[in-house]
Amino acid sequence: MKTKEELRQIIRELKKQYSSQQMLEFSQTILFHLEENVHFRQAQTILFYSALPDEVQTAAFLEKWHTEKCLLLPKVEGEQLTLHPFEGQQSLQIGAFGILEPRTPIFENFEKLDLAVIPGMAFDKKGNRLGRGRGFYDHLLMKLLPYHLYIIGIAFPFQILEEIPTNNKDIKVDELVFK
Repeated sequence: MKTKEELRQIIRELKKQYSSQQMLEFSQTILFHLEENVHFRQAQTILFYSALPDEVQTAAFLEKWHTEKCLLLPKVEGEQLTLHPFEGQQSLQIGAFGILEPRTPIFENFEKLDLAVIPGMAFDKKGNRLGRGRGFYDHLLMKLLPYHLYIIGIAFPFQILEEIPTNNKDIKVDELVFK
């Protein structure tokens, strides 16, 4: 089995085979399927994310839904993520790692969270997630586990692998949306 770093490198190379327009078209299809998902439809407070250029693109989706649902975005604070409401593109600023992050007050009412929609470098069909290697999402999701949050991973089709090596700190997703 390949190491996590070897898998990350394979995915980085696969991503280079697609234009930004192709990635945007994939993103629109994936997010359309997410909108049809029963968990998304029923959720009112959702942990989402602001996409890096090589992730499923979320900017238009966030704008579309933030007036109907409470969408929370993570912000890097030291070695952990804090959650903040998304209140439109004007509420964002460039933060750690070049990611657009919210400038809104911190959200800590975790029992109100219905759903988490998270990115990854890769996933396998058992729900294992490969992140970028810093453990930010695993730490955040570990903190949210007592609230029985349903977790959906979203990814491009080529990010779904046969098997991802895991350890006891890796948090699985409950469902994948990738096409």
